[in-house]
Amino acid sequence: MIKKIFLCGNTGSNNRGCEAIIQSTYDIIRDLNSDIPITLFTYNEKADKDAGLDKKMDIISYANYHNIVERGEAYFWNRVFKNYKLGQRHIQRPLFDRLDHETLCLFIGGDTYCCKNPMQFYGLQQEAQRKQAKTILWGCTVDKSMFNETMVENFKQFHKIVAREKRTYEDLISVGVESKNISLCPDTAFNLKTEKCELPDNFVTGNTLCINPVGNDEFLIGNYVPFIKKVLETTDMQICLVPHVFTDCDEDMRSAKLVYRSFENNNRVSIVDKKLHCKELKFIISQARFLIAHRTHASIAGYSSLIPTHVIGYSVKSVNIAIDIFGRSENFVTSREEIKTSDDLVEILKFMLEKESEIKETLKHQIPLMKGKALETKNVLKEIGV
Repeated sequence: MIKKIFLCGNTGSNNRGCEAIIQSTYDIIRDLNSDIPITLFTYNEKADKDAGLDKKMDIISYANYHNIVERGEAYFWNRVFKNYKLGQRHIQRPLFDRLDHETLCLFIGGDTYCCKNPMQFYGLQQEAQRKQAKTILWGCTVDKSMFNETMVENFKQFHKIVAREKRTYEDLISVGVESKNISLCPDTAFNLKTEKCELPDNFVTGNTLCINPVGNDEFLIGNYVPFIKKVLETTDMQICLVPHVFTDCDEDMRSAKLVYRSFENNNRVSIVDKKLHCKELKFIISQARFLIAHRTHASIAGYSSLIPTHVIGYSVKSVNIAIDIFGRSENFVTSREEIKTSDDLVEILKFMLEKESEIKETLKHQIPLMKGKALETKNVLKEIGV
């Protein structure tokens, strides 16, 4: 019998994609069980409290190394002996100490297994097995090019895996993970609710192109600035720059402000210049006509609001999601390396304008199905004993 749920591996809600996963996962758990205690284990407690998550669940920070000896010891166990339980015992002690046979751990780092060596989750899995806790790899994407023997064995140790795209499901099956242990359910953030907020100045509902720009100065100035000028010259649309990740270096906000600087006196261009939370950002995106996004969960906010969306993709996530919705990624995902000039962005928008009605019809058909499938994660929790 499961008596407590731990959400594990959160890097912090300053990434609004992480916040969206937590908020939507919380709603699913509460729809199923209104009383079970939920604890979030995080590397950024302040960001999670700023997002108001402490009003919904307990929040516990992972530990830090106290000295160079502990850091060296962790390196020794992780890198040399591949004993990840011992290698992670300092950082994850607050979590390890609370594990028991009545615990369910949801590993919520959706794309952690797109990395070569997710030692954090290896260590947690080993300790969870020792304590007889249940484990679910929750809403994951995998990159088959990163698979190795250790990773594949780790997949097989989970009680359940929730794959958020068909290709992830197929890749897991291909390496011997049993189909009975895998559920194909889209990202829970497809069902994230919106929270109404004030729209930016100059935002016109239904006729604004939202852009979530990310990149270095050369990429942004060389591509997005001339692209926006072209949009202003050739259409009657407004432009709104929407950051979605607010890390210590504020990459998204820095990128948005850098682009906005060229248009700050133009009454057809606006910027989200506040650190809004994921539900508020989804509300703004839901009022747009089109979205061009770099961040995966910004794109999910667009798709799930039936907004024609193009992703400047940086991982397999974007490609996989587009294939699940449209049957292909071509015309819906472009790698950043493929953006050579602003003309490439112009062609992206041109396609969306020409196919606007067709894209909307596809979204109207597919998104309700995906939202329904995402809710099937409740069945996974039921099977495990929640």
